[in-house]
Amino acid sequence: MKPNRVFRSGFLPFLLVLAFCCLTGGNGMAAPRTFWVDSRMGDDLQNGTSPRCAWRTLERLSCCSLQPGDVVSFARGSRFDGCLDVHASGSAVAPIRFTSYGCKHLPAPLFTNSDTAGFGNCIRLRGDYLHVGQLAFAHTLAEIPQQHRIASFTDMWQLGAVVIDSSARHCVIRGCEFTDCGVGIKSNGEYTLIEGNHLHDCTRVLKQWSWGPIAIWLGADHQEVRYNVIRNYRAEDASIVWKTAGLLGADGGAVEIDDGRTPKHDIAIHHNFSQGNQGFLEVTYKDVVTAPDYGGLHIYDNISDDYQSFALLWHGRDCLFEHNTIIRRKRNGNEQGVFRIMQTASANTVWRNLIVTADSVVVSRNRSGAGTELRDNCYCPLGGRLRLGRERESGKPLTASLATLPAGYGARSTDGRSLWFDRLCDAAALTSCESTDPGMPAIPEDESVCVVLARNGRMAVTFENLAPQDTTVVYACEQLKTYLTRMSGADTVASAVAGKIVLVAGGISKGQNSPPLANPGTGDSYSITVSGGDILLGGESPRALLCAVYGLLERLGCCWLAPDYDFYEGAAEVVPETKALVYSGPERVVVKPVLPSRKIYVEEGLSHDERNLRQLVEWIPKAGYNTLVVPIDYQGKGRVMWDKMRNFLMPELRRRSITLEVGGHGYQNFLNASSDGGALFGVHPEWFGMDEQGERRREPRYVICTSQSRAVEYLIDSVKGYLRAHPEIDTFAFWPPDGAKWCRCEACRAFGSDSEKHVRLVNRVAEALREEFPHLRVECLAYEVYLDPARKNVLSPAVMVDFCPIDQCFETQIDDAANPKNRMYVTAFRQWRDRFDGQINLYSYYRKYAWRSLPLVLPHYIADDVRWYAANGASGVSIYGEPGDWAAYEVNHYLLARVAANPALDVDSLLCGFTQARYGRHAAFAREVLDLFERLPRCGAAIPNTTLKTVAEYDGWLAEIDAVAAGLARRIRGNDTYSRALRRLSLSLEYLRDEFTLCRLRAAGGSAKDAQDMIDRMVRWADSCADRGVVVTRNFTASRLGWRHGIKR
Repeated sequence: MKPNRVFRSGFLPFLLVLAFCCLTGGNGMAAPRTFWVDSRMGDDLQNGTSPRCAWRTLERLSCCSLQPGDVVSFARGSRFDGCLDVHASGSAVAPIRFTSYGCKHLPAPLFTNSDTAGFGNCIRLRGDYLHVGQLAFAHTLAEIPQQHRIASFTDMWQLGAVVIDSSARHCVIRGCEFTDCGVGIKSNGEYTLIEGNHLHDCTRVLKQWSWGPIAIWLGADHQEVRYNVIRNYRAEDASIVWKTAGLLGADGGAVEIDDGRTPKHDIAIHHNFSQGNQGFLEVTYKDVVTAPDYGGLHIYDNISDDYQSFALLWHGRDCLFEHNTIIRRKRNGNEQGVFRIMQTASANTVWRNLIVTADSVVVSRNRSGAGTELRDNCYCPLGGRLRLGRERESGKPLTASLATLPAGYGARSTDGRSLWFDRLCDAAALTSCESTDPGMPAIPEDESVCVVLARNGRMAVTFENLAPQDTTVVYACEQLKTYLTRMSGADTVASAVAGKIVLVAGGISKGQNSPPLANPGTGDSYSITVSGGDILLGGESPRALLCAVYGLLERLGCCWLAPDYDFYEGAAEVVPETKALVYSGPERVVVKPVLPSRKIYVEEGLSHDERNLRQLVEWIPKAGYNTLVVPIDYQGKGRVMWDKMRNFLMPELRRRSITLEVGGHGYQNFLNASSDGGALFGVHPEWFGMDEQGERRREPRYVICTSQSRAVEYLIDSVKGYLRAHPEIDTFAFWPPDGAKWCRCEACRAFGSDSEKHVRLVNRVAEALREEFPHLRVECLAYEVYLDPARKNVLSPAVMVDFCPIDQCFETQIDDAANPKNRMYVTAFRQWRDRFDGQINLYSYYRKYAWRSLPLVLPHYIADDVRWYAANGASGVSIYGEPGDWAAYEVNHYLLARVAANPALDVDSLLCGFTQARYGRHAAFAREVLDLFERLPRCGAAIPNTTLKTVAEYDGWLAEIDAVAAGLARRIRGNDTYSRALRRLSLSLEYLRDEFTLCRLRAAGGSAKDAQDMIDRMVRWADSCADRGVVVTRNFTASRLGWRHGIKR
């Protein structure tokens, strides 16, 4: 029966309410935490709250009280011996997750348990809603000594690398690898999901019991086993009593349902690939209960190329075996037939399976009177002889050869849900080889549903925009169609049977008599919800919906590495191409950015023009930024002015609902000595700032005399005039001049410190603007002399603050108390949080003009910084964006937006994804170069607040640079995309080598002439690299380099 299309029913309002409750509502729970464990680099004396403060041992982790929503991340490459016993519980909306982090080229965290008294348990789950994923388990207890204390079935049922206790409910084991584990997964908990795991290669004997190893062992109702690869779980030994011929018995298997203390019902086992195991499924032999009630099992769409039986049921009734591909050959001394069902009158059904037999294997060795219905199966006897056995088809059996197999039998396609499984459905290919190992199933960590979007040049979905009157929602729908078409090659006309992608945003009026779609908002929280083959993209605002579109496209494989600047030659983004475009992921995704404000500053505009500004704005929402900051008139020089960009940028900003912030340094834009044609100073000299000598000054860096009320009123009127002429401005950045000198007249001195004057003036302006411009946000700076919050005047909480650690030392993290500069900023920020109730954003210097394009790549540093600020109450973050050297800092730009939205993200995983997309086959080596760029420049280059190091240190670093440079040279071949990306790295590395050579020269006391010659060489390098994305040539002059190194001509 065709499923209902839920979005054409009354279910849509419910979905909308659910979406926006999740986006905008609170639940009273504590904020989720992430704990990090690294057996190689961790330290149990650390707090475990970041990768660099990771714990080392399971014992330390066991001391932590986990809460719903918490994540425990184990470092890839780690090894743990022992058992993690988890008693905590998550919840349905906030499970507790145990997962991995780190570079994908490192092996998954490995767990074992060498204690023979520990039942081979590595992780034991005793609570509800516990998710284990992306971990590895190996060499756990398989061989039990004869004198071992295990003496009963109840003890045996505790075996397992991962054990889910009977007290646990709703646990998930996903994407893990089990190697040589006597029992891989033992689940006694109801509503368990075992998905996408790889269990393989255990051939040892549980000697005392003459049992073989078991990959997955189920002991409770309501469980599901799907999309797993299970290989080579069998043991052959004379001690094993199970045999039909020969001296050696054989036992073991892929899945066993056992533990007769409770009945077993509602168990689904489907879409698993099983090969080389002694059997596929065995259901209980002799238990504590003589005849436990086992029934209602659903076994379907599995591929089994195993020994012994496909299904051996000592007990089991009303079970359905359908659409399985089963291959059976005689391989050892225990051949039980394809099916062996021992319970009488069991009423089991075997239907639509493809059963391939060789060596005269019997199909049914069922007990007389088992009552099995074999109906409409297809048989393929390879030797030409079909042996049905005791129970036969209800009609004439259908037989076929491998070359003429009819459609509709055996395991069915997953329609893209699991491409690896679909590739293995060819029975002819399986029977032609002895071993087909697909490795780890390609199941994402949180995957639960799939939707086919396009196939074979035809779109499989339609698009429904529930807000066609909104410019940004229309643009979001266009972007979705454009990228899906690019990826699939399909047009946007759906085939006859299609799902829908529905786009809906909050904060949009649907008409005079209609309420908003949901709680109105202006933030970026969004959801992706799958229901009945349809996808709902919901955002709390139109911009959030655009974020949802890009979020969906990223999950489909798109990657927006950088703005599409010309020097990237079309390689700024990655858009994969595929004939079968399938969304495979969680049924519901909710993204709520931790830092709501994520800004890109144009600032000095040394390399901007109309073309690259458009390219920047196009990239901003794709990358996860939401605000563009432009000066009114940077330093009053007329070079970088919003008015010069306004006409061509406003349509682009409106289309994407990007927040516009205009202002900057400084007050002089609204009152200066040149105002009124230069006459103002002559008429009102008292309005202008006084210096220490009592002289009124004309220079723009002198702040007006704020004790003169008429001067302040004139300034406010000028601000209002500008804002009336520029209604597009969302945030007005009202900053003092850079390097401001505050008035020293007697009246101004009475106001107190410069911070007091600053806050007093900002409050006055904000209050004056509030009535006429109710939606405008005013922003000011915590910077230099007004870094600390005022004590007498309290800044209005309606004003936003940009906190500016301009002299931060990058040799250590911001919260390193041993560094006086950083300690100063930490103290100041905490004071602001204690005394100010409004929004504080970090004005970051993760790309700094004073660095003169030096490649300071800071992914881990940035992540740790952002985590600290987020944990201490920051609301946003910003970064300078110059096209001229964007490639030198592209990792910083790419990563900052992501960790600002979610500080718990694993940096190494982000880096692996970035380098794979940017450098392709050279990704691993590129990570080595980026690691060098993160370690060396911030500690050894001549940048502000970094000290000159010794000659020996520079010699070591230069040798390391030369070795990396040689590796780059060997890999750069031709002019393909990846080679061009490596060339940009090579250019930055050449600059770093010259920089360190000059630093070494200074450390060795070299001559001024030699130093100047090196500076001239560096300038020539910059000139040769113009327009290649690695240097801002206007910021790279001999005098500026000399200033950075303390060298004068």
